[in-house]
Amino acid sequence: GSALAGLALTGIPSDFIDLTLSKTQRKTPTVIHKHYQIHRIRQFYMRKVKYTQQNYHDRLTQILTDFPKLDLQLHPCVQWDLFMDSCTCCSPIYLPAVFPLIIVANKCDVKRIAELPEESQKIFENFEAEGFSVIETSTLTEEGVIQVKTEACDRLLAHRVDTKMKGNKVNEVLNRLHLAMPAKRDDKERLPFIPEGAIARKKRMEVDTPRRKTERDLELEMGDDYILDLQKYWDLMNASEKYDKIPEIWQGHNILDYIDPDIMKKLEELEKEEELREAAGEYDSEPESEDEEMMEIRQLAKQIREKKKLKILQSKEKDTRGPRMPRTAKKVQRKVLEKEMSDLGLDMTNKDDAHYARRSRSVTRKRKRDESETPTSVARSRSSSRPPRDVSGLRDEKMVKKVKTMAKKAQTKMNRMGRKGEADRHIFDTKPKHLLAGKRKMGKTQRR
Repeated sequence: GSALAGLALTGIPSDFIDLTLSKTQRKTPTVIHKHYQIHRIRQFYMRKVKYTQQNYHDRLTQILTDFPKLDLQLHPCVQWDLFMDSCTCCSPIYLPAVFPLIIVANKCDVKRIAELPEESQKIFENFEAEGFSVIETSTLTEEGVIQVKTEACDRLLAHRVDTKMKGNKVNEVLNRLHLAMPAKRDDKERLPFIPEGAIARKKRMEVDTPRRKTERDLELEMGDDYILDLQKYWDLMNASEKYDKIPEIWQGHNILDYIDPDIMKKLEELEKEEELREAAGEYDSEPESEDEEMMEIRQLAKQIREKKKLKILQSKEKDTRGPRMPRTAKKVQRKVLEKEMSDLGLDMTNKDDAHYARRSRSVTRKRKRDESETPTSVARSRSSSRPPRDVSGLRDEKMVKKVKTMAKKAQTKMNRMGRKGEADRHIFDTKPKHLLAGKRKMGKTQRR
């Protein structure tokens, strides 16, 4: 314990590497230039490599030297552990217990019991006379190890069965058990049934017929000429259909139905026909003369293009770079709009059919007031056609008062709870965690 306590900490591998490289950086030169000769640059880096190698060697040697050394001669239980490890597949902690006893004489490869003196042989003979098994073993040659294992398991199983048979629960278990002893029915011979497929498979395995070539075998055999072909394994009723082209369906239609195999041939025929027409001068005829209406349209379009160019020049002359008002926010005067449209050549005389002016409301005669209606000053409503919402659906003043009373009573609970309104569902925290949890240190109570 004291030897292990005095060991120095080695640290994790990354720290071990960092410490060694840091020492190399401190103990070796750090300046090198590219214009130095190659042997000088090689010497510079090899010095660092050799120094780092020596540091690693020294530190690892020191770690191994600091480990405590165990003298196996002082621990007689080591041979016992080796023997038990050879008998079992685990390394348990062996404790003494009341179990069947077997005498095992180890190291029979060095000396056997028959080669011992008579006094020592009598000791083993007395053990055998008392009923204990004496087995010679050797962990080196593994002689007798399996025999010890088998003998120990059989005796331990018999010991456990005997212990259970002596217990009180044996009768309860025996009542539930029934040992069936089959009796011979007749002298008829009943051979085991083996399917023919299993027999044939066994024969094939014995003959060791060559197995089917896999795709991997074909790939290794063919090399660069190999092409993966999975269609040859398709199980179809007609083997000739394996390599048929699969049609491509788009929106329920087969695209192949719309493909013309002679389309290129037809295209060449059309091009030849077009060349013949051009050679015959079919397209050399002068265009028809334009009528009067078309001339007016072209003249109007020319004026519009000229007006547009003038607008662009006027905008460039202004050169306004300050904040601009959006077009939708500008007030457009009707006279300016009419002038601009008339300058562009539009007829603005018929204004009634134009859609840029809002339709005015026709003047109607006011309706006379009936004497039975309540004056507007008494009702205090904004519109005679729509009553206020607090009195809509109520019959008379009596019902209005009753509704106000009911609303006031319904508001009592909300006022008592201190709610902000009917939609207030806030749940207050009477003991806030950030103010009450934790140890109180320096500072105010609101900060812990």
